[in-house]
Amino acid sequence: VLVMLVSVVIVGSPGEALMPYIVNGLKLLELKRVQIGPPALWCAITLFVALVFSVVVTLYIEYDQGMNRRDFSIMEHGSKYAFHETIQVANHLEAQGTLEEARSITGWGRFLRLAPEKPFLAAFCSGIAFVASFAFLRLRFARWPLHPVLFVTWGTSPGVIMAVSFLIGWFIKAFVGKFAGGAGYQKLKPLMIGLIAGDMIGSIGPLIIGTVIRFVTNLPTPVFSSMPM
Repeated sequence: VLVMLVSVVIVGSPGEALMPYIVNGLKLLELKRVQIGPPALWCAITLFVALVFSVVVTLYIEYDQGMNRRDFSIMEHGSKYAFHETIQVANHLEAQGTLEEARSITGWGRFLRLAPEKPFLAAFCSGIAFVASFAFLRLRFARWPLHPVLFVTWGTSPGVIMAVSFLIGWFIKAFVGKFAGGAGYQKLKPLMIGLIAGDMIGSIGPLIIGTVIRFVTNLPTPVFSSMPM
């Protein structure tokens, strides 16, 4: 249960997961030849403070306003996933008469008794094979058009929502690289970073305005989606 809860928070969704942003940020520092130790420490401290603050704020809002039942993915999936899967496995083992035996196994012995379901195992192995092969082809052939990250977000709802944005980004990059060269590509990077920053500010602005309206008028704030399209 604990491992699945952590997975939901850290790597549960490509659109909201913390780990990709942290790894990407540390990689950017590495490329700029910045010593990783201090930024990594401050990153850990920031995450801890943000976690404590978010728990306090969430509890206050839920006790003051009730739970947000409009977010189906969190209410029906994220918050129940770990417990639902654990109960399902326990019921399955109990029906087979092996629940007590499973509980008696500890430590590394659990890995020796793994029995994954074949469809999930096939999807896991094929995903690794596709990512590894596409990564090799991308490094081996300069004109190979497909990135292995395609299979990391394959079939996920954020991937479906943001697929058009990725396609537009690829088209702009290919167009600039072909007609403006490397120099034009470097000159366009500040503009694209500005668009990303503008999108983030565009999401933060309504949150601040809604918070002020809530405390001044005591009226419920309108709902909006910050998922990039």
